[in-house]
Amino acid sequence: MDRCFINVITKIESLLDEYYFFATDLETGLTWVTKKAAKKFEMEEGIYPNLYERLMDFVHAYDRNEYEEGMKKRVLLENLQDELCIRFGKGKDLSLYSIMCEHVKISGKDVLIVILKNENVGPAFDAITSLYGKKRFREDIKEAMENHRKMAIILVGFDHIEDISIVYGQECGDHIFSSAALRFIYMMTDDTAVYKINDMGFVFVLRNEEYENVIPYMDRSS
Repeated sequence: MDRCFINVITKIESLLDEYYFFATDLETGLTWVTKKAAKKFEMEEGIYPNLYERLMDFVHAYDRNEYEEGMKKRVLLENLQDELCIRFGKGKDLSLYSIMCEHVKISGKDVLIVILKNENVGPAFDAITSLYGKKRFREDIKEAMENHRKMAIILVGFDHIEDISIVYGQECGDHIFSSAALRFIYMMTDDTAVYKINDMGFVFVLRNEEYENVIPYMDRSS
């Protein structure tokens, strides 16, 4: 891979928080992995064959078929502009990434630039439920406190969810959270927001509510 090109990509990547770059020579199938991306995906900086198959170890089980089919098409320069969002991570460290691809010519060679962007850092959505995550929760609470706004906070927990995930698999626990999230989404209003903040449950924030109005809401969410 051209050294000048590598230096430029490395510099750009260093300026972008939670962006990870890969460059694949479409003739040889070899992929250059930046130092930042290598650290994220537990490997050494350098050139790898079958890199996208290797990343499969970090793809959530529910997303593996979509990821495999999507990347096969992209290395054939098909569907480059189509949206592809995949959950990457291991264990509790799971985030939703958008995968962006661009075909370029470098020193006469066809190269596929692949960029992974962590979407949980920007809009702060939870990857499993698509609800607001911890980052958005902190931001909203801080904003409310700075403006001295009245609010009520309700924690909705799930008993034995960790035991269920251990016995029946992580996918079962994810399904429970996703099903609950679908119900909670329809309870959201301009003054009510729900967040997935940890592996045990959710938080509702009710803005400008009196105490007597909170109790019925707690009953609805239980």
